Amino acid sequence: MAVPLAAAALAAVFLVRTAQAQTTFESLMEQAERQYASATPHQARDLFLAVQRQVGPLPPGDLRRGRLALFLGSAYQDLGDYQNAIALLGEARQIWEAAGVEDDRYLRTLQLLASALAESNRLPEAWPILDRALSTARRVPAPRNGATIGGLLATSGSFHLRAGDVIKAQAALVEAEELLRHTWPPPPAFATTLRGLGLVHMLEGQMGRARQFFTEAEAASRALGEDSLYYAIALANLGNFYVADGDPARAQPLLVKALHIYESTVGPDCAEITPVAAGLALVAIADRRFGPAERYLDRAADISIRSSGTESVQLAEVWYVTGWLRLKQRNPVQAQRFHEQANGIFRKVYGEAHYKVADCFLFLGEAYAQQNQQALAEDAYRQSILRFEKLLGARHPKLAEVLQQYARVLKKTDKAGARILERRASSILRGL
Repeated sequence: MAVPLAAAALAAVFLVRTAQAQTTFESLMEQAERQYASATPHQARDLFLAVQRQVGPLPPGDLRRGRLALFLGSAYQDLGDYQNAIALLGEARQIWEAAGVEDDRYLRTLQLLASALAESNRLPEAWPILDRALSTARRVPAPRNGATIGGLLATSGSFHLRAGDVIKAQAALVEAEELLRHTWPPPPAFATTLRGLGLVHMLEGQMGRARQFFTEAEAASRALGEDSLYYAIALANLGNFYVADGDPARAQPLLVKALHIYESTVGPDCAEITPVAAGLALVAIADRRFGPAERYLDRAADISIRSSGTESVQLAEVWYVTGWLRLKQRNPVQAQRFHEQANGIFRKVYGEAHYKVADCFLFLGEAYAQQNQQALAEDAYRQSILRFEKLLGARHPKLAEVLQQYARVLKKTDKAGARILERRASSILRGL
Protein backbone atom coordinates (compact mmCIF):
# COMPACT_ATOMS: atom_id res chain seq x y z
CA MET A 1 0.00 0.00 0.00
CA ALA A 2 1.45 3.39 -0.97
CA VAL A 3 2.13 5.89 1.78
CA PRO A 4 0.41 9.23 1.18
CA LEU A 5 2.87 11.94 0.21
CA ALA A 6 2.05 14.19 3.19
CA ALA A 7 2.54 11.34 5.66
CA ALA A 8 5.84 10.38 4.07
CA ALA A 9 7.04 13.95 4.29
CA LEU A 10 6.07 14.19 7.95
CA ALA A 11 7.87 10.92 8.69
CA ALA A 12 10.99 12.21 6.96
CA VAL A 13 10.88 15.44 8.98
CA PHE A 14 10.44 13.44 12.19
CA LEU A 15 13.42 11.24 11.38
CA VAL A 16 15.59 14.24 10.58
CA ARG A 17 14.59 16.01 13.78
CA THR A 18 15.17 12.84 15.81
CA ALA A 19 18.63 12.46 14.29
CA GLN A 20 19.36 16.11 14.99
CA ALA A 21 18.19 15.76 18.58
CA GLN A 22 20.42 12.73 19.08
CA THR A 23 23.36 14.59 17.56
CA THR A 24 22.67 17.62 19.75
CA PHE A 25 22.45 15.45 22.87
CA GLU A 26 25.69 13.63 22.07
CA SER A 27 27.61 16.82 21.43
CA LEU A 28 26.26 18.51 24.55
CA MET A 29 26.93 15.48 26.76
CA GLU A 30 30.42 14.97 25.40
CA GLN A 31 31.21 18.61 26.08
CA ALA A 32 29.74 18.43 29.59
CA GLU A 33 31.55 15.17 30.39
CA ARG A 34 34.89 16.63 29.29
CA GLN A 35 34.41 19.54 31.69
CA TYR A 36 33.03 17.35 34.48
CA ALA A 37 36.40 16.07 35.70
CA SER A 38 37.74 19.56 36.44
CA ALA A 39 34.46 21.19 37.48
CA THR A 40 33.34 21.93 41.03
CA PRO A 41 30.19 20.06 42.11
CA HIS A 42 28.08 23.19 41.57
CA GLN A 43 29.54 23.65 38.09
CA ALA A 44 29.00 19.97 37.28
CA ARG A 45 25.37 20.15 38.34
CA ASP A 46 24.84 23.27 36.23
CA LEU A 47 26.53 21.65 33.20
CA PHE A 48 24.13 18.73 33.13
CA LEU A 49 21.09 20.83 34.03
CA ALA A 50 21.97 22.95 30.99
CA VAL A 51 22.05 19.82 28.82
CA GLN A 52 18.68 18.83 30.23
CA ARG A 53 17.18 22.21 29.36
CA GLN A 54 18.63 22.33 25.85
CA VAL A 55 17.57 18.85 24.74
CA GLY A 56 14.16 19.04 26.40
CA PRO A 57 12.20 16.09 27.80
CA LEU A 58 13.60 12.70 26.81
CA PRO A 59 11.27 9.68 26.48
CA PRO A 60 10.97 7.42 29.55
CA GLY A 61 13.34 4.49 29.23
CA ASP A 62 15.57 6.30 26.72
CA LEU A 63 19.24 5.35 27.29
CA ARG A 64 20.18 9.00 26.85
CA ARG A 65 17.94 9.81 29.80
CA GLY A 66 19.76 7.20 31.87
CA ARG A 67 23.14 8.64 30.92
CA LEU A 68 22.08 12.16 31.88
CA ALA A 69 20.49 10.97 35.14
CA LEU A 70 23.71 9.17 36.09
CA PHE A 71 25.90 12.25 35.69
CA LEU A 72 23.41 14.67 37.21
CA GLY A 73 22.82 12.31 40.14
CA SER A 74 26.56 12.04 40.68
CA ALA A 75 26.85 15.85 40.79
CA TYR A 76 24.04 16.10 43.35
CA GLN A 77 25.74 13.42 45.44
CA ASP A 78 28.99 15.41 45.49
CA LEU A 79 26.94 18.36 46.73
CA GLY A 80 25.52 16.27 49.56
CA ASP A 81 22.00 16.50 48.08
CA TYR A 82 21.24 12.84 48.58
CA GLN A 83 17.49 13.13 48.03
CA ASN A 84 17.92 14.33 44.43
CA ALA A 85 20.83 11.96 43.90
CA ILE A 86 18.80 8.93 44.97
CA ALA A 87 15.88 9.88 42.71
CA LEU A 88 18.07 10.37 39.62
CA LEU A 89 20.31 7.37 40.20
CA GLY A 90 17.26 5.20 40.88
CA GLU A 91 15.81 6.29 37.53
CA ALA A 92 19.09 5.55 35.75
CA ARG A 93 19.18 2.10 37.34
CA GLN A 94 15.67 1.30 36.10
CA ILE A 95 16.59 2.37 32.56
CA TRP A 96 19.77 0.25 32.47
CA GLU A 97 18.02 -2.82 33.87
CA ALA A 98 15.03 -2.50 31.51
CA ALA A 99 17.45 -2.36 28.56
CA GLY A 100 19.61 -5.21 29.87
CA VAL A 101 22.66 -2.96 30.23
CA GLU A 102 25.38 -4.37 32.53
CA ASP A 103 28.36 -2.24 31.59
CA ASP A 104 30.43 0.15 33.72
CA ARG A 105 27.71 2.80 33.56
CA TYR A 106 25.33 0.39 35.27
CA LEU A 107 27.85 -0.59 37.94
CA ARG A 108 28.71 3.03 38.59
CA THR A 109 25.02 3.82 38.99
CA LEU A 110 24.52 1.04 41.53
CA GLN A 111 27.63 2.05 43.48
CA LEU A 112 26.59 5.70 43.68
CA LEU A 113 23.00 4.82 44.54
CA ALA A 114 24.09 2.51 47.35
CA SER A 115 26.46 5.17 48.70
CA ALA A 116 23.76 7.86 48.61
CA LEU A 117 21.39 5.59 50.53
CA ALA A 118 24.08 4.81 53.10
CA GLU A 119 24.81 8.52 53.57
CA SER A 120 21.08 9.01 54.15
CA ASN A 121 21.20 6.43 57.00
CA ARG A 122 19.43 3.85 54.85
CA LEU A 123 22.11 1.17 54.97
CA PRO A 124 19.70 -1.81 54.86
CA GLU A 125 18.45 -0.54 51.48
CA ALA A 126 21.98 0.08 50.26
CA TRP A 127 23.37 -3.41 50.88
CA PRO A 128 21.41 -5.40 48.26
CA ILE A 129 22.18 -2.78 45.61
CA LEU A 130 25.91 -2.95 46.30
CA ASP A 131 25.80 -6.75 46.44
CA ARG A 132 24.12 -6.78 43.04
CA ALA A 133 26.85 -4.55 41.63
CA LEU A 134 29.59 -6.80 43.00
CA SER A 135 28.00 -10.02 41.75
CA THR A 136 27.46 -8.45 38.31
CA ALA A 137 31.04 -7.18 38.13
CA ARG A 138 32.43 -10.61 39.02
CA ARG A 139 30.11 -12.42 36.60
CA VAL A 140 30.33 -10.26 33.49
CA PRO A 141 33.68 -10.45 31.64
CA ALA A 142 35.35 -7.61 29.69
CA PRO A 143 35.56 -4.69 30.02
CA ARG A 144 35.53 -5.51 33.74
CA ASN A 145 38.88 -4.91 35.47
CA GLY A 146 40.50 -4.62 38.87
CA ALA A 147 39.65 -0.94 39.23
CA THR A 148 35.91 -1.59 38.92
CA ILE A 149 35.77 -4.49 41.36
CA GLY A 150 38.26 -2.81 43.68
CA GLY A 151 36.10 0.31 43.86
CA LEU A 152 33.03 -1.73 44.74
CA LEU A 153 34.97 -3.62 47.41
CA ALA A 154 36.16 -0.30 48.87
CA THR A 155 32.52 0.78 49.17
CA SER A 156 31.64 -2.58 50.72
CA GLY A 157 34.39 -2.13 53.30
CA SER A 158 33.10 1.33 54.21
CA PHE A 159 29.59 -0.11 54.66
CA HIS A 160 30.90 -2.82 57.00
CA LEU A 161 32.71 -0.17 59.03
CA ARG A 162 29.46 1.79 59.34
CA ALA A 163 27.80 -1.36 60.60
CA GLY A 164 30.60 -1.94 63.11
CA ASP A 165 31.81 -5.22 61.53
CA VAL A 166 35.57 -4.68 61.56
CA ILE A 167 36.45 -8.23 60.44
CA LYS A 168 34.32 -8.13 57.28
CA ALA A 169 35.43 -4.57 56.57
CA GLN A 170 39.08 -5.57 56.71
CA ALA A 171 38.54 -8.55 54.38
CA ALA A 172 36.84 -6.38 51.74
CA LEU A 173 39.40 -3.57 52.03
CA VAL A 174 42.41 -5.90 51.84
CA GLU A 175 41.05 -7.42 48.61
CA ALA A 176 40.35 -3.92 47.27
CA GLU A 177 43.89 -2.81 48.06
CA GLU A 178 45.39 -5.80 46.25
CA LEU A 179 43.41 -4.92 43.12
CA LEU A 180 43.79 -1.15 43.21
CA ARG A 181 47.46 -0.91 44.20
CA HIS A 182 48.39 -2.38 40.81
CA THR A 183 46.07 -0.08 38.84
CA TRP A 184 47.68 2.88 37.07
CA PRO A 185 46.92 5.65 37.45
CA PRO A 186 45.49 4.91 40.91
CA PRO A 187 41.74 5.64 40.95
CA PRO A 188 40.10 7.67 43.75
CA ALA A 189 38.88 4.39 45.26
CA PHE A 190 42.49 3.53 46.15
CA ALA A 191 42.66 6.40 48.64
CA THR A 192 39.22 5.40 49.96
CA THR A 193 40.55 1.90 50.56
CA LEU A 194 43.64 3.18 52.38
CA ARG A 195 41.51 5.39 54.65
CA GLY A 196 39.27 2.43 55.43
CA LEU A 197 42.25 0.27 56.37
CA GLY A 198 43.52 3.13 58.52
CA LEU A 199 40.25 3.14 60.44
CA VAL A 200 40.36 -0.66 60.78
CA HIS A 201 43.82 -0.47 62.37
CA MET A 202 42.68 2.38 64.63
CA LEU A 203 39.84 0.23 65.91
CA GLU A 204 42.30 -2.63 66.45
CA GLY A 205 44.49 -0.32 68.52
CA GLN A 206 47.35 -0.39 65.99
CA MET A 207 47.89 3.36 65.77
CA GLY A 208 51.27 3.10 64.02
CA ARG A 209 49.81 1.05 61.17
CA ALA A 210 46.79 3.33 61.04
CA ARG A 211 49.04 6.37 60.64
CA GLN A 212 50.80 4.75 57.68
CA PHE A 213 47.54 4.14 55.84
CA PHE A 214 46.08 7.60 56.53
CA THR A 215 49.35 9.25 55.45
CA GLU A 216 49.50 7.23 52.24
CA ALA A 217 45.85 8.06 51.54
CA GLU A 218 46.66 11.77 51.91
CA ALA A 219 49.50 11.47 49.38
CA ALA A 220 47.35 9.48 46.92
CA SER A 221 44.52 12.01 47.18
CA ARG A 222 46.87 14.97 46.78
CA ALA A 223 47.84 13.57 43.39
CA LEU A 224 44.20 13.97 42.33
CA GLY A 225 44.35 17.72 42.95
CA GLU A 226 45.00 19.80 46.07
CA ASP A 227 41.72 21.66 45.61
CA SER A 228 39.64 18.53 45.02
CA LEU A 229 37.02 17.00 47.27
CA TYR A 230 39.10 13.82 47.30
CA TYR A 231 41.93 15.71 48.97
CA ALA A 232 39.56 17.39 51.45
CA ILE A 233 38.29 13.96 52.54
CA ALA A 234 41.86 12.68 53.00
CA LEU A 235 42.89 15.75 55.01
CA ALA A 236 39.81 15.45 57.24
CA ASN A 237 40.48 11.77 57.92
CA LEU A 238 44.18 12.29 58.64
CA GLY A 239 43.37 15.27 60.86
CA ASN A 240 40.79 13.34 62.84
CA PHE A 241 43.28 10.46 63.19
CA TYR A 242 45.79 12.84 64.79
CA VAL A 243 43.06 14.04 67.16
CA ALA A 244 42.37 10.45 68.21
CA ASP A 245 46.13 9.81 68.53
CA GLY A 246 46.51 12.71 70.96
CA ASP A 247 48.28 15.11 68.59
CA PRO A 248 45.87 18.04 68.11
CA ALA A 249 48.67 20.40 66.99
CA ARG A 250 49.26 18.30 63.86
CA ALA A 251 45.53 17.86 63.33
CA GLN A 252 44.51 21.52 63.28
CA PRO A 253 46.17 22.72 60.02
CA LEU A 254 44.91 19.66 58.16
CA LEU A 255 41.34 20.17 59.34
CA VAL A 256 41.46 23.91 58.61
CA LYS A 257 42.64 23.20 55.06
CA ALA A 258 39.92 20.56 54.57
CA LEU A 259 37.32 23.06 55.78
CA HIS A 260 38.59 25.67 53.30
CA ILE A 261 38.34 23.23 50.38
CA TYR A 262 34.79 22.22 51.30
CA GLU A 263 33.66 25.82 51.73
CA SER A 264 35.20 27.01 48.45
CA THR A 265 34.23 23.94 46.40
CA VAL A 266 30.85 22.80 47.71
CA GLY A 267 29.74 25.64 49.96
CA PRO A 268 29.59 26.55 53.66
CA ASP A 269 26.63 24.31 54.42
CA CYS A 270 27.65 20.99 52.85
CA ALA A 271 27.15 17.89 55.00
CA GLU A 272 30.83 16.88 54.74
CA ILE A 273 31.78 19.87 56.89
CA THR A 274 30.18 18.20 59.94
CA PRO A 275 33.05 15.79 60.83
CA VAL A 276 35.62 18.50 60.05
CA ALA A 277 33.94 20.97 62.40
CA ALA A 278 33.62 18.24 65.05
CA GLY A 279 37.32 17.47 64.68
CA LEU A 280 38.21 21.15 65.08
CA ALA A 281 36.00 21.24 68.17
CA LEU A 282 38.00 18.35 69.65
CA VAL A 283 41.24 20.22 68.89
CA ALA A 284 39.85 23.27 70.70
CA ILE A 285 38.71 21.11 73.64
CA ALA A 286 42.21 19.64 73.93
CA ASP A 287 43.56 23.21 74.20
CA ARG A 288 40.77 24.11 76.66
CA ARG A 289 39.43 26.70 74.21
CA PHE A 290 35.82 25.95 75.00
CA GLY A 291 34.33 29.00 73.27
CA PRO A 292 35.64 28.06 69.79
CA ALA A 293 34.67 24.44 70.47
CA GLU A 294 31.08 25.52 71.15
CA ARG A 295 30.98 27.50 67.89
CA TYR A 296 32.30 24.61 65.82
CA LEU A 297 29.78 22.23 67.37
CA ASP A 298 26.88 24.66 66.90
CA ARG A 299 27.79 24.93 63.23
CA ALA A 300 28.11 21.16 62.85
CA ALA A 301 24.74 20.56 64.53
CA ASP A 302 23.03 23.18 62.37
CA ILE A 303 24.41 21.65 59.16
CA SER A 304 23.50 18.11 60.29
CA ILE A 305 19.91 19.01 61.14
CA ARG A 306 19.35 20.85 57.84
CA SER A 307 20.99 18.17 55.71
CA SER A 308 19.97 14.96 57.48
CA GLY A 309 17.31 15.72 60.08
CA THR A 310 17.20 15.24 63.84
CA GLU A 311 17.58 11.44 63.86
CA SER A 312 20.75 11.12 61.80
CA VAL A 313 24.05 9.49 62.70
CA GLN A 314 25.73 12.73 61.66
CA LEU A 315 23.89 14.65 64.37
CA ALA A 316 24.57 11.88 66.89
CA GLU A 317 28.30 12.29 66.20
CA VAL A 318 28.00 16.00 66.99
CA TRP A 319 26.10 15.32 70.21
CA TYR A 320 28.71 12.72 71.14
CA VAL A 321 31.47 15.37 70.94
CA THR A 322 29.26 17.94 72.67
CA GLY A 323 28.82 15.52 75.57
CA TRP A 324 32.61 15.19 75.79
CA LEU A 325 32.90 18.99 75.90
CA ARG A 326 30.37 19.13 78.75
CA LEU A 327 32.39 16.56 80.71
CA LYS A 328 35.49 18.72 80.29
CA GLN A 329 33.46 21.70 81.49
CA ARG A 330 32.42 19.67 84.55
CA ASN A 331 28.77 19.79 83.55
CA PRO A 332 27.84 16.10 83.87
CA VAL A 333 24.08 16.69 83.71
CA GLN A 334 24.26 18.13 80.21
CA ALA A 335 26.95 15.60 79.25
CA GLN A 336 24.60 12.82 80.24
CA ARG A 337 21.78 14.32 78.15
CA PHE A 338 23.91 14.66 75.01
CA HIS A 339 25.39 11.17 75.31
CA GLU A 340 22.00 9.61 75.96
CA GLN A 341 20.62 11.34 72.84
CA ALA A 342 23.62 10.26 70.76
CA ASN A 343 23.47 6.70 72.04
CA GLY A 344 19.77 6.46 71.33
CA ILE A 345 20.41 7.22 67.66
CA PHE A 346 23.49 4.97 67.46
CA ARG A 347 21.55 2.03 68.94
CA LYS A 348 18.59 2.65 66.65
CA VAL A 349 20.70 2.87 63.48
CA TYR A 350 23.58 0.50 64.27
CA GLY A 351 22.08 -1.91 66.78
CA GLU A 352 23.56 -2.84 70.15
CA ALA A 353 26.83 -4.38 68.92
CA HIS A 354 28.65 -1.31 67.66
CA TYR A 355 31.77 0.47 68.89
CA LYS A 356 29.98 3.85 68.89
CA VAL A 357 27.40 2.43 71.29
CA ALA A 358 30.18 1.00 73.46
CA ASP A 359 31.97 4.36 73.49
CA CYS A 360 28.80 6.24 74.46
CA PHE A 361 28.30 3.92 77.42
CA LEU A 362 31.88 4.69 78.46
CA PHE A 363 31.19 8.44 78.53
CA LEU A 364 27.84 7.90 80.22
CA GLY A 365 29.69 6.02 82.95
CA GLU A 366 31.86 9.07 83.55
CA ALA A 367 28.86 11.43 83.47
CA TYR A 368 26.99 9.33 86.06
CA ALA A 369 30.13 9.05 88.21
CA GLN A 370 30.56 12.84 88.28
CA GLN A 371 26.98 13.03 89.59
CA ASN A 372 27.67 10.34 92.24
CA GLN A 373 25.10 8.05 90.64
CA GLN A 374 27.13 4.97 91.52
CA ALA A 375 24.78 2.22 90.34
CA LEU A 376 24.14 3.87 86.98
CA ALA A 377 27.86 4.53 86.47
CA GLU A 378 28.80 0.91 87.21
CA ASP A 379 26.10 -0.40 84.88
CA ALA A 380 27.22 1.92 82.05
CA TYR A 381 30.84 0.77 82.38
CA ARG A 382 29.75 -2.88 82.33
CA GLN A 383 27.70 -2.23 79.19
CA SER A 384 30.73 -0.64 77.56
CA ILE A 385 33.04 -3.50 78.55
CA LEU A 386 30.67 -6.18 77.22
CA ARG A 387 30.48 -4.49 73.82
CA PHE A 388 34.18 -3.75 73.47
CA GLU A 389 35.03 -7.35 74.41
CA LYS A 390 32.66 -8.63 71.74
CA LEU A 391 33.72 -6.20 69.04
CA LEU A 392 37.45 -5.73 69.62
CA GLY A 393 38.52 -8.75 71.66
CA ALA A 394 39.71 -9.28 75.21
CA ARG A 395 43.20 -7.79 74.70
CA HIS A 396 42.38 -4.46 73.09
CA PRO A 397 43.87 -1.22 74.54
CA LYS A 398 40.47 0.45 74.39
CA LEU A 399 39.17 -2.25 76.72
CA ALA A 400 42.04 -1.51 79.11
CA GLU A 401 40.98 2.16 79.15
CA VAL A 402 37.42 1.23 80.12
CA LEU A 403 38.61 -1.23 82.78
CA GLN A 404 40.79 1.47 84.37
CA GLN A 405 37.96 3.99 84.45
CA TYR A 406 35.54 1.42 85.84
CA ALA A 407 38.08 0.46 88.51
CA ARG A 408 38.35 4.06 89.72
CA VAL A 409 34.58 4.22 90.20
CA LEU A 410 34.29 0.71 91.66
CA LYS A 411 36.76 1.50 94.46
CA LYS A 412 33.91 3.30 96.25
CA THR A 413 31.93 0.06 96.65
CA ASP A 414 34.22 -2.90 95.86
CA LYS A 415 37.96 -2.35 96.35
CA ALA A 416 38.79 -6.02 95.69
CA GLY A 417 36.83 -5.98 92.43
CA ALA A 418 38.57 -2.76 91.43
CA ARG A 419 42.00 -4.35 91.95
CA ILE A 420 41.01 -7.25 89.69
CA LEU A 421 40.03 -4.80 86.94
CA GLU A 422 43.30 -2.85 87.35
CA ARG A 423 45.38 -6.02 87.09
CA ARG A 424 43.50 -7.05 83.96
CA ALA A 425 44.04 -3.61 82.38
CA SER A 426 47.76 -3.72 83.23
CA SER A 427 48.04 -7.16 81.67
CA ILE A 428 46.52 -5.89 78.42
CA LEU A 429 48.81 -2.86 78.30
CA ARG A 430 51.95 -4.91 79.05
CA GLY A 431 51.13 -7.17 76.11
CA LEU A 432 51.03 -4.35 73.54
